[in-house]
Amino acid sequence: MKRTIIGTVLTFIFACTIMYFEKFYQTMGLPNLSDISTLQNIAEKVIPLLLTPFSQFMNEEYTPIVAWGVAGFAGGAIAKSYARALLISLINIGLAILVILTLPTALNAMYDIATVPIHYDWGFAAAAILIAALIGSSLTMSEEEE
Repeated sequence: MKRTIIGTVLTFIFACTIMYFEKFYQTMGLPNLSDISTLQNIAEKVIPLLLTPFSQFMNEEYTPIVAWGVAGFAGGAIAKSYARALLISLINIGLAILVILTLPTALNAMYDIATVPIHYDWGFAAAAILIAALIGSSLTMSEEEE
């Protein structure tokens, strides 16, 4: 259970961090993480991008796929199990959806970015995490855990 929780939290943090430093670091600089309004501002910019990877892929923007992939690989390596990798994938997408539902401006931004039906984007994001997490977990899995 601990591996699943740690893998889930780290996967979400890694994905958000990669997106922030790839897209917004040049304009916003290093954020003050002790201020809650700064965190909300970052979430309103990053989460809509993370939840629309297929739409961005169709527009030749690959950053969300890479962010979810790298983060999913790290989470899967921590999880060391295929079942935990699946849980990490589903929980991360659910967590991102929960965050975006609490931020109305981010929800509007997500719908503005989306060029395909939103469930395609969410499924694509879950698949990006899952495939990378399965690869990460298969590399770190020991023989008695298989």
